[in-house]
Amino acid sequence: MVADAARDGTRLEIRGSGSRQGLGDPVSADAVLDLARLAGIIAYEPDELVLTVRAATPLAEITAVIAGRGQQLAFEPPDFGPLFQQPPGRGTLGGAMAVGIGGPRRLKAGGPRDHLLGFRGINGLGEIIVGGGRVVKNVTGFDLPKLMAGSFGALGVLSEITVKVMPRPQVRCSLVMTGLSEAEGLDLLRRAMALPGPVSAGALLPPPVASRLIEGLTPDAAAVLLRFEGVPPSVTAALDALSRDRPPTACRRLEVETCSALWTAVGGGWALARESGAICRISIPPAQAAAVGAAMRSAGVSALQYDGFGAVLLVAAPDREGAVDDLRRSVRAVTTDSHLTVLRQGRYPAPAFAPSTPGVAALTRRIKASLDPHGLFNPGRLPGGT
Repeated sequence: MVADAARDGTRLEIRGSGSRQGLGDPVSADAVLDLARLAGIIAYEPDELVLTVRAATPLAEITAVIAGRGQQLAFEPPDFGPLFQQPPGRGTLGGAMAVGIGGPRRLKAGGPRDHLLGFRGINGLGEIIVGGGRVVKNVTGFDLPKLMAGSFGALGVLSEITVKVMPRPQVRCSLVMTGLSEAEGLDLLRRAMALPGPVSAGALLPPPVASRLIEGLTPDAAAVLLRFEGVPPSVTAALDALSRDRPPTACRRLEVETCSALWTAVGGGWALARESGAICRISIPPAQAAAVGAAMRSAGVSALQYDGFGAVLLVAAPDREGAVDDLRRSVRAVTTDSHLTVLRQGRYPAPAFAPSTPGVAALTRRIKASLDPHGLFNPGRLPGGT
């Protein structure tokens, strides 16, 4: 089908389940290449920590299979379904790799590209291409998997994906801490991030976001969330170290099931789904989190949350023309070591990605021309219309 499209000049939108279709800039294509039936597990070797699946295999199916062997996808792909008024649990592994966004465990375990071992796919000439392999310690050839992860389907069609899986921790729980100011909460997140071992995720939910995700909180309450994963002695020690200064009424422990559901909602930005403006994801140095948060409020954001120990902000932009551009300027005024991506457009569309520098733009065009010389795949989705 790709070879026919290359011959006829037909531009293709690559789509699996469609759960991440709204991410990136709009695609201007002539036809949809629907991969939804390209699903199923090809090979799973639990002892080698390696899993190979067809690209449109649902993440829910993968999670269920590997959980039966006490394993997990450590990069924790976010579920953005509710952000687009879709049911949760529809995402595929191919979509997660194409978008390349990690979940709350990102700073401790890495993102999707750090767990992608190899792939099979089709380039823009209709030729089969292979990158990486099916072993954890893979050093074969040019590292094409790093390019495919996060390419938004603009470089080729993923047909098979091999990822490494990791053991699930013996103990998993979370602390919910209330009664802290925003500055105190961000300071706690930085201290938790510096601890070795069991603290795998940290988030700060200011009001009114916290009450939307955590039962029993009032709309004016803020909450710090910390997740602990590991062996019992280390988890116990970390829990004691971070909760000893908090009164019992301000520190609540959540067990596995509640903990899992809460972090899924945090990673997918579900608390912001009801906001009318564009939903933006801002990556920043954790030390700049408080200053960027203050700048966002000055720019008029209606709601925000801190994830990744303060390295990621999700914000709801004001529902007006030019709001996203204003947010980008406000972030740059605080730190240039950042980038803002629009996850969900509001009523006033804005570029999903900030403009690339001339050097990066030229490199992107050369890579695109090498793998998709006719510009067939997802035209318009990446910065600059790539």
